[in-house]
Amino acid sequence: MFGKSYYLKLGIPRSESADGVRHAFREQVKRYHPDRVGIERAGFFQELVEAYHMLSDPGRRRNYDLGLEHAEPRAGAPAAVSLGQPGEENLPQATFTLRKPYMKDAPFEAALARVSRNLTTASGSSPSSPEGINVQVVLSTDEALRGGILVLAVPSCSPCERCGGSGRQGLFPCDLCDGEGLTEEEEILRVHIPPQVGDGTRIDVPLRGLGLHNFYLCLRLRVGA
Repeated sequence: MFGKSYYLKLGIPRSESADGVRHAFREQVKRYHPDRVGIERAGFFQELVEAYHMLSDPGRRRNYDLGLEHAEPRAGAPAAVSLGQPGEENLPQATFTLRKPYMKDAPFEAALARVSRNLTTASGSSPSSPEGINVQVVLSTDEALRGGILVLAVPSCSPCERCGGSGRQGLFPCDLCDGEGLTEEEEILRVHIPPQVGDGTRIDVPLRGLGLHNFYLCLRLRVGA
């Protein structure tokens, strides 16, 4: 879905509003500004600026979207994805909810470990190809028929504010992140599940905390399993 996607870098869906693009950029800049993570990791910040430059201008974004459609032909409209933006309170709320203890499994642990290693390298570059973190979601027949909002609490991360992601304070490991280079957080995602969704449906969801490192959530829906 994402390819080399500016949407993935900012952690937003393709349907994101102009205000949402600006909000996501400001949020990511707080994490990856060179004043916080160090000039040796300025590559992260440059990727964010490049993404914002493309998506903040309506003309550039329109041409970019057309290029994505030609490069990644897809059947039907993509499922709507939300990151908790204003106005969602008017959507029907589904009863199904996944919580962090279920989501924080081996794939997420592996992704966070790779992000930590990536932050502590001098180059500060992202993997070249996006990788999906596969998660299976089981819905009842009634839930699939009604649709609604699937609320997910997923592990996320941010460069450690004290050591800037290096994991070190001089000659010693950083005592705030225990030398890991990042601080684990929780990212709340609200995914719109359309009514009458079919068994086996796949929904790709951008992850703001991991998107700059080319990870996204790959939801696979099972109905009545």
